[in-house]
Amino acid sequence: MNIRFQTIYSLVLLVLVMSCSGNNPTKELFNSGWQFTISDADIETITNVENWEAVSLPHTPVLEPKVMDGQWQGTCWYKKTFVIPSSAKKQRLILRFEGAMNVSEFWVNGKKVASHLGGYLPVVFDFTDVAKVGESNNILVKLDNTDNPVTGPKPMRQLDFNMYGGLYRDVFLEIKNPLHISDPILANKTAGGGVFVSYPKVAKDEAIVKVLTHVINHDVKDRNFTIKNEMWDGTNLVATVESIKENLSAEGQKEISTEIKLTNPRLWSPKSPALYTLKTKIISNGKEVDVEKTRIGIRRIKITKEKFEINGEQQFLRGINRHQEYPYIGYALSNEAQYRDAVKIKEAGFDYIRLSHYPHSPAFMDACDELGLVVMDAILGWQYYSKDPEFQQQIFKTSRDLIRRDRNHPCAIAWEVSLNESMMDKTFIDQLNTIAHEEYPGDQCYTAGWQEYGYDIYIQARQHRLGHYHESEKPYSVSEYGDWEYYAMNAGLNQDNWKNLLQADRSSRQLLSDGEVRLLQQATNIQEAHNDNFNSTAFSDSYWVMFDYNRGYSDDLEASGIMTIDRIPKFSYYFFKSQRDADEKSNLYNCGPMVHIASWWTSESPLDIRVFSNCDEIELFLNGKSLGKQTPDSNAISTNLPHPPFTFKTEKFKPGELMAKGFLNGEAVTENIVRTPGAISKLQLEVDYSGKLANPAGNDALFVYAKLIDKEGTIVRTNNESVDFSVTGDAMLISPATISTEAGIATALVRIKAGNLPVKIKATSNKLESETSIDVH
Repeated sequence: MNIRFQTIYSLVLLVLVMSCSGNNPTKELFNSGWQFTISDADIETITNVENWEAVSLPHTPVLEPKVMDGQWQGTCWYKKTFVIPSSAKKQRLILRFEGAMNVSEFWVNGKKVASHLGGYLPVVFDFTDVAKVGESNNILVKLDNTDNPVTGPKPMRQLDFNMYGGLYRDVFLEIKNPLHISDPILANKTAGGGVFVSYPKVAKDEAIVKVLTHVINHDVKDRNFTIKNEMWDGTNLVATVESIKENLSAEGQKEISTEIKLTNPRLWSPKSPALYTLKTKIISNGKEVDVEKTRIGIRRIKITKEKFEINGEQQFLRGINRHQEYPYIGYALSNEAQYRDAVKIKEAGFDYIRLSHYPHSPAFMDACDELGLVVMDAILGWQYYSKDPEFQQQIFKTSRDLIRRDRNHPCAIAWEVSLNESMMDKTFIDQLNTIAHEEYPGDQCYTAGWQEYGYDIYIQARQHRLGHYHESEKPYSVSEYGDWEYYAMNAGLNQDNWKNLLQADRSSRQLLSDGEVRLLQQATNIQEAHNDNFNSTAFSDSYWVMFDYNRGYSDDLEASGIMTIDRIPKFSYYFFKSQRDADEKSNLYNCGPMVHIASWWTSESPLDIRVFSNCDEIELFLNGKSLGKQTPDSNAISTNLPHPPFTFKTEKFKPGELMAKGFLNGEAVTENIVRTPGAISKLQLEVDYSGKLANPAGNDALFVYAKLIDKEGTIVRTNNESVDFSVTGDAMLISPATISTEAGIATALVRIKAGNLPVKIKATSNKLESETSIDVH
């Protein structure tokens, strides 16, 4: 679609959508019809620039290589033309940018309307005064993602991750009546603005839901109104409460507090993530003039030195750290891609995520609410602290905005208003802790920091704990483990047995292409470290890290992920999956009984065969002959684990079939088969949906895996075989057209666009060919 046609199409669509709204409030995605350029021009000269590219959001300024050596940094611009219908006369016009990296400036119709520091939290502004109702309007956005000492953290070339750039999250255009519910970021009110939901009482038989609603009257006259709150359980209306009549003067604002009582409520937890939809309405003169929908989960948490409880039930939180990066497109993930990441984390056996080291996408938070994943929500920070008042005020503001954005998410159980691995002054910590409790008053706010002083929860990486651990009087969480202590050899329990191993062999940083021995070493490290965490008082731990990722300071991938950057599992993924109890079937993504043979069973495979399972017993068969039935390992690195691995010793390699049967209470309940691969005979394509079909309207990106398989369907684990990809339909290859295999798998990343469907992808390699369609919703 050329630029001119796309712009006209977007204009017509926007006018049609908005014209249908009448005087009803609307909130519409504003992601299509943008144009983009990289330029150092200023606002006076940017209109002279001609090389604009038609783009949709989410968008990244530059497609990076899969393995990076420094990311693009500089200045870029976005612009868009749109029509505001005549029906919006006398209404309020608001734009909300969920992520604009990193220093941003905004002009509407040539007038500067906003500027913002920081790329991870929303930019919200009211542009009513400069808008042309019934006419064409223009918006210009300037972004600068170069190193900035005010936003921090370290310069990119010293940073342990990348921050990328662009308008990489959703943008929304809101049309509000003069009397309306405010936006919590725009309102800038402590513990207020918008809709703020809390829970004074949570019990199995009854819950009280408190709804604080901030109302603004931009009308020229006083307005009478009520606040009506409706609680919906799916399509069932389960409760309605309406306030007394309120009066609000012109240009005034007011907070209205109401309480909803629910009998026998469905409570939210990782095991049962029950969600309600709260509809908060302004009723004036018998008409609904505004409505906000808030998805909520009713739950109560308690975190003490001894334990974590949710709704009175104790639970150890097995967790993981996550960076929000994809290969090639950086942070510009669709909402569906965010959901797929959350599904993978839940499927891997985790109920907890530390959102390292910055605020993640609202879409990811929504997915965590839906799937039952609790999170430690963090501000941006990594090994950087400054006494500069401008820097400190910026951190204080991001802490407030983080809580205002995420406070209604049931998944958010703690606020890491701390600069990770940065030695902060006590007065600075005191202010951050105070801000969090001001923004989220009551006993359901827990702050977390890597310095023990000041915070409600003390978080500490295992490499920092070993050698100088002391039992804290505070609730304790292991923020990171399993990676650095093995990479640097500065900690561990059995590392004296590894003195003959090279760093590459002993580290947890193992690519899928590094082979079985090194992937098993990663799993061993993780097992040892996770087991050791139970020797502390920690109520949670979070392994470093879920997915391999790029770093600003290094020209290789940080490969300690239990999945590759392409989201392919390594052996250690199945170790964690086995730690969830077999009888825990709380939702679709809990696996129940599972068994996985951590071997590719080739002539180069270790003869000690490791099996991960949550079963009581495992029986292993080689070519139909039983190698015995065993109970879990009982060695020094297994004693605290819910489900230690099983190890079977074989004397020599015999090609053929390994089969592991898992038993619970003496009954066979599951099995896993691994076969020695033969010659490559087929190319098999597989699209990664992970709970979400492709969304052609959402600038979606999906991984497509081309697997080299033999005639029995076994993956042939060879590296560096070239596979050529091509697509037809309204889609594009984000990744290069030719990809080399890693352990028998070549991965393409495909962008789905609105338009010509179906989308088909074809892969070829050495005269082998395979084609598949990508399913869309």
